[in-house]
Amino acid sequence: MVFIAANTTSFFEDADQMNLSAEIRAALVAEGITSVEDLLEFKNSDWDTIAKNLRSPPQGQAALVIGAKSLKRLKVASNWEALMDKKKSEDAGDVPKLKGVKDHTWQESFEVYVQQKIGVRDASLAYVIRKVAEVPNAAPALARNAPHSVEHGSIDAEMTAHLSHDSPFFKDDNEKVYSMLEAATRGTKFAPTIKPLLAQHAGPDKWDSEVAEANDFLENRKWRGNNVQTLEKHLAAHRSAFITLEQAAEHVSVQVPSGRTRVTAVLKSIQDCTDPDVKAAVAAIRQDNGGMREDFERAVTFLLPCDPVARKRHKEKRLFANISSTDAAATVSGASGLKSGIGKTGVELRYHNSTEFKALEDAQRKELIAWRKNKRNERKQSDSGDSERKRPAKKLKKMIVGVLIRWIMLL
Repeated sequence: MVFIAANTTSFFEDADQMNLSAEIRAALVAEGITSVEDLLEFKNSDWDTIAKNLRSPPQGQAALVIGAKSLKRLKVASNWEALMDKKKSEDAGDVPKLKGVKDHTWQESFEVYVQQKIGVRDASLAYVIRKVAEVPNAAPALARNAPHSVEHGSIDAEMTAHLSHDSPFFKDDNEKVYSMLEAATRGTKFAPTIKPLLAQHAGPDKWDSEVAEANDFLENRKWRGNNVQTLEKHLAAHRSAFITLEQAAEHVSVQVPSGRTRVTAVLKSIQDCTDPDVKAAVAAIRQDNGGMREDFERAVTFLLPCDPVARKRHKEKRLFANISSTDAAATVSGASGLKSGIGKTGVELRYHNSTEFKALEDAQRKELIAWRKNKRNERKQSDSGDSERKRPAKKLKKMIVGVLIRWIMLL
């Protein structure tokens, strides 16, 4: 979604929207969240990680706390599982065929079909064929406690109306729609009109702009492994920039990077990462002249297992699964045989806000308070056990040996 600066500030800081302080907003910018559109890259677990990092900053920095309501709103604004389910299913059927000049129902059928297809920007391809390409500078006001406006009524419709056609990813979605048009008109009198557009539907100025963006990314983008972006996503963006340059070379004069140049750009972009596994992998790639040093895909395959962000997510996922399993079997005040998440009095064993708590009966309140006390005691015991089992970190030398072993196995 395209917001002017005032709209963006209002979205993040107004009390009836995200309600974040200026300090937290600046911290989010440091995490790579500079616009409303950036929220679409973050999952619920990413927000939990960001909130935890802000509460426990490096020594010398002030701790920041994202309020529970603000955190929930940020998660809702970032959440589009329904669109992802639609993307995975891809069950839109065959492209509606244009049977002839008098086929008045075809346009409506084609628009419905495109609406059901999800593009590379994780949004319905309907945004490609909307009637007005330009995005209004002023975004409509959000509905109360919702990640979309009253005007559009859903995240899907909001993205259809406000996704920009100036994004580098628009080209890929545009090509998909042209391919659908080609399939719809194949064998008709309209086919000769569509095919030339498939081969070239962007002018030199557009390609020059995309070349500049791709080169800027390859030369200047850094990945340090200390935020929520995975190494896999960073390397995929490198691959996408290279593909853009390859495609642009068919239309304008541009130098496409060699394999060695691509690997050099990747190594330069991650050289500030302090993770021992990553540093050892970088050293191994630099020494493998004629192998990974010249082959981008082999270097990527070698680097991915070293990703500290993915490794941390995997550990957190396993921890969450263990906690969920424990919760399902937990009992309250020594009671057994209770349905998971429901107490004897019928109260839901979860956090209740003040309004919900006041609405409970006395017996339900007492049971909920006892359950909370039990959970706090369990956490204290768990934390005590964890501190006893902590072991010192592995030495960098051992990390390098482990990485080199994986490298040998790939050969």
